[in-house]
Amino acid sequence: MDVNKKQRTPFKRLLETGLTYWVRSQCKSIGSLKIIIKGLSLGFPKNEVSDINLIAKEINFKDIHFEQLNINAELIKFRLNLMNNSEGILSIEDDFKIEGRLSMSSKDINLVLSSLKWYSLKEWIISSFFNKQTIVNSQIKNNLLILQAFDSFNKKENLEEKIFSLQSKNGSLLFRDINSCCEKDFPIEDLIFIKDTYFSGDTVNFLIESRVKA
Repeated sequence: MDVNKKQRTPFKRLLETGLTYWVRSQCKSIGSLKIIIKGLSLGFPKNEVSDINLIAKEINFKDIHFEQLNINAELIKFRLNLMNNSEGILSIEDDFKIEGRLSMSSKDINLVLSSLKWYSLKEWIISSFFNKQTIVNSQIKNNLLILQAFDSFNKKENLEEKIFSLQSKNGSLLFRDINSCCEKDFPIEDLIFIKDTYFSGDTVNFLIESRVKA
């Protein structure tokens, strides 16, 4: 059934609260979060959000750090937990598609590179572009990604520095060493499709499509 104007405002507030709780439960931490619901259809037991915008800052999602997210989602099916909300006000019923922009600073990238959970990422960078260093540090400058690899963080022994452009290629992220022209596709989850990538100031931005598991 459609919701008239008098019913929509309080229910949207309830729904925004539920979605906020659900989004935060999927992340380790979020600095700020704003959810804007544009399309809503109610029916029991079927409830749907047909258009939603999510804006968040300082996100830690599974030890992947983002400075900012700006994401749109369509057709989110949910169930209200009005009688028992121990798992939150609502539950997401089905997988759904999202698209939008993810932004990362040098700080975010370095936090990921130092994470034990993403040790394989650091190993991939070292094996793809460097020799036998153990530490990698990043810097974003002049619309390029600068990576430094060395044996000892304090002494910076055997320091190597490489400068990369980042591009999207068939949905994957392409690292291109601008000096040697060596290129490597970064292995990304099948559920994530990178449409484009670009730099702005001291951040790198990814335009993505993905499917979120319920």
